[in-house]
Amino acid sequence: MTNPKHKHISYEERIIIEKMLDNGHSIDDIAKFLKKSKPTIYNELKRCKSNYKYNADCAQEDCDKNKKNKGKKAILEFDEKLAKYISSLIINEGLSPVEIIKKLQKERYHDIPCRNTIYSAIYAGLIPSVNRDTLLEKRKSKKTHMFSGSLIHIPSWVCDELELTEGEDLDIDVIGKEIVIRKSKQK
Repeated sequence: MTNPKHKHISYEERIIIEKMLDNGHSIDDIAKFLKKSKPTIYNELKRCKSNYKYNADCAQEDCDKNKKNKGKKAILEFDEKLAKYISSLIINEGLSPVEIIKKLQKERYHDIPCRNTIYSAIYAGLIPSVNRDTLLEKRKSKKTHMFSGSLIHIPSWVCDELELTEGEDLDIDVIGKEIVIRKSKQK
């Protein structure tokens, strides 16, 4: 069996499939000729049939339509007002994505993005005037006293960022002159 580099079928390959089928070639012959797997060819044949016969033009239209509708837009991609509000919460209040979500929940906002959506929107440039560096600057500007005697106090924003709840364990490592805090993995 051939090992295809990719499963996508081009319009030219669709025409070849149609012609080979018209000339009586088997699915196995078509797969070998196009260097595609047989399941890929079978899936392509399900795409579009006209009068019970595979049609390359119809299959291409179906493919183009599916590409156009592929994937749901991220909340922050179409809600410019929310993106601007999140920008102000980061810049003016120094809130982290976790803190932003909590604030939006308290305000009973209608469509609340998850933490990963906010980070992705920041990295994609969808949050005005905010990038990764802005976010890090705002986090660093929150001064916290972590040590009291021999006890370590974990700031609430760190707990929020790690999604810690009361009584959960932490792993704390010292690497060079940095302290790395992470949530313990469940055993």
